Amino acid sequence: MSESEKLKRAEYQKNRKKTISIILAVILGLSILTVTFSCIFVVLDADTYVYFQENGSVVYHAYLNDNEYYEEERLNGGHAYVSSLIQKMDAAFTYRVQMDADDVTYRYQYRVDSRLVILDRNSGAPIYNPVETILGPTVSTYRGKTLTIDPIVSIDYVHYNDKAKAFIENYHLKDVSAQLNVTMYVDIVGMSEKFAQDSEGQYYVQVMIPLNQDIIKPQTTSTIPQGAQTVLANPHTNKTVFKALATYFGILDGIALAVLAYYILTTRDEHIDYERKVQRLVSSYKSFIQKINTAFDSTGYQVLAVDTFREMLEIRDTLQLPILMFENEDKTRSEFMIPTNTNLLYVFDIKVDHYDELYAGGEDTSSQAE
Repeated sequence: MSESEKLKRAEYQKNRKKTISIILAVILGLSILTVTFSCIFVVLDADTYVYFQENGSVVYHAYLNDNEYYEEERLNGGHAYVSSLIQKMDAAFTYRVQMDADDVTYRYQYRVDSRLVILDRNSGAPIYNPVETILGPTVSTYRGKTLTIDPIVSIDYVHYNDKAKAFIENYHLKDVSAQLNVTMYVDIVGMSEKFAQDSEGQYYVQVMIPLNQDIIKPQTTSTIPQGAQTVLANPHTNKTVFKALATYFGILDGIALAVLAYYILTTRDEHIDYERKVQRLVSSYKSFIQKINTAFDSTGYQVLAVDTFREMLEIRDTLQLPILMFENEDKTRSEFMIPTNTNLLYVFDIKVDHYDELYAGGEDTSSQAE
């Protein structure tokens, strides 16, 4: 092979590798952009929440008539009460909500009702249960993180107790019970630009006061959830932009990969195919091959051609001899040889296509002994 042909081949391979490197750099950049925008989209697409806490309670007291046993004018909820000593009662209701957001607007309504209930003990069904609103309804709006609703109502216990006794006595009722349910109802809507939808709740807090009994012990109940709650946060509106960008650069990345594959396949020549074959074989069996830089002198040897490199490996394993490799100066042919002590030379070679045509009319002297 002439020097001009070698230079032409080297320039072609250099330009080809440079072009492949540029395409690979473009693919890497597009891949990084695709992965980056995809990760941003995944993060923005994940559900996020705003945390808030709600709680509710009712504290009640009994105010006593003058008597010779109690010095206190008022007893708290830790006592059971002698009903005949009760002058009146009060109930302090509390509902509180606190959001982990500053720009919340609360629209709320609350009222306090009293319900006198006379129940049939056998069936548990009410016989008489009139309702009276004793406070509200109150409708209002509040803006801030924390909203507190804390009305205090006075309860005319004597009035309701006498009314229950009169009803039972007038109709000579047996197996019945009577109680007064004083309930605060709260309807609330929390609104914020951070919320995916408004936070809504309907709750009640109630104190149940027994009637028509000598000794009473009120009980309380509430439907207000306790502990941390969540509301879905407003989705990120710009997440679709990152999804579109990830899709766009992903498509470009795929096109670039296709261009690379097409370029590699269409620009391969016999020299590149030869080089790939040699590199693949040497990288796979590097530990079995000893490369030499001087052509092997085969004078005096009987040369035996081997069809496959696997057969060379079998011969090596049998004879426990190294496989020598020599590549000619033109880098058009590589010979793999196993010389034996009995003057046999096993040879397997890889050469470029049209090797015989390339060297027609002359020998590849670079593979002969000097």
